[in-house]
Amino acid sequence: MASPIAPATEAVEEGFNGFDPENVTDMREFFADMPEFFSTLATSVNTLADKFGDDLPLDPALADHVREMVGVIAGLADHSTELGSMFEKVHEPELSRVDDPRPGEEKFDVQNQ
Repeated sequence: MASPIAPATEAVEEGFNGFDPENVTDMREFFADMPEFFSTLATSVNTLADKFGDDLPLDPALADHVREMVGVIAGLADHSTELGSMFEKVHEPELSRVDDPRPGEEKFDVQNQ
């Protein structure tokens, strides 16, 4: 069995490089999903650290180093939560129109003028 790193890397690269948001809602969802992405990554890497430390004849220093990496990744999950809050704050005017549109607001869409 080959390493799972290459296909995971390709999937992330394809997903991120192919991301072409069509509207502010797409961006809102992207920022909202980021903490889950990093949290899942941290959990998955921690599972590997456990396997390296408990199930495989590897030097314990390797598992310890991977666990340190888990802490860094978990920090990215926390930090990306702040990014979502920042997006909501700095784009409040646009998001308020999405959340509470006026009747017929699409008629005033400047892109359609």
